[in-house]
Amino acid sequence: MTFCPEHKLICVPPDRIMDVWPIVAGMIDEGYAATGEPTPPDLPRWLVTGKGQLWISIFDGTIV
Repeated sequence: MTFCPEHKLICVPPDRIMDVWPIVAGMIDEGYAATGEPTPPDLPRWLVTGKGQLWISIFDGTIV
């Protein structure tokens, strides 16, 4: 495993999920598609209610 100090990992608090969801939804869809599974339609609600965590990687000021 390679450590990239330029990246910052951030756990998005449940009350901020919907602020970043428009930015990350496509990335999450791509990740699920790579496994052959559809994105659970309730995923944003699960995250907002604290039933899961959303971690994002920030590189050079951009979510990647």
